[in-house]
Amino acid sequence: MADTSLILDGKGGILVPGATSGDDILTGGSSKPETFHIEGTETGNDTLSNFGKNDLLVVDVKIFDSNKDGIIEFGKNGVLDLDGPDASLDTITFTNDVSALRYLGTDGNGHFAYADASVRLAGFREGWLSNDVLTGQAKAENFFYDTALDVNWGQDTIRKFGADDRLVTTSKIFDGNGDNIINFDKNGKLDLSGSVELGHAGNQHQASPWGQVTIYDTSNTKVTELAYLSHETVNGVDYYYYGLVA
Repeated sequence: MADTSLILDGKGGILVPGATSGDDILTGGSSKPETFHIEGTETGNDTLSNFGKNDLLVVDVKIFDSNKDGIIEFGKNGVLDLDGPDASLDTITFTNDVSALRYLGTDGNGHFAYADASVRLAGFREGWLSNDVLTGQAKAENFFYDTALDVNWGQDTIRKFGADDRLVTTSKIFDGNGDNIINFDKNGKLDLSGSVELGHAGNQHQASPWGQVTIYDTSNTKVTELAYLSHETVNGVDYYYYGLVA
């Protein structure tokens, strides 16, 4: 289990006061990542406004997912039903354009994290808030880390990372000398960066606040550096692409 304490400690952003058993209104809108916590098992009919692309929804009971694909689509009424489509028992109404959430994992302490499903673009592969092992396939892969959420993605491993594969983040990885080469340093791990650098200033450590990734290429050789290749903005979200150094 990863150290996912950042789900609720607001270290990189803002923790919005939690809703409980009543019909609550939670209001966000900060430019920083925000965590909206809906507390308890019977939460009522809540309203969540200004839920951004870099915000988290945290609940104390895992949201019903009929096909277990990690994507929570809203009911026909346009409302998120925590107990199942159109159950209308415990609900969340989003006032902005959010139509589905994606499951990100748990901290092991009864908290389950979700984010806007649209941020993970089609074809992207994403791990959870845990120590994941992802393996490349014959086709080109995009391994996705939504680092703008400011959560700890754990100690991940990517195997069979090929020349056409990409590691994609939503905040730019720290590059101390600005040469577009990201060196992994002595610990042999890629130190992920959040929307803010905190005290580690991008330096490599055995424990990073945002998580680390160990990468092996297709010959099972450990990768020690990546090249920054490109950037694009899709629906207001920034995506940064990294690949093997040529």
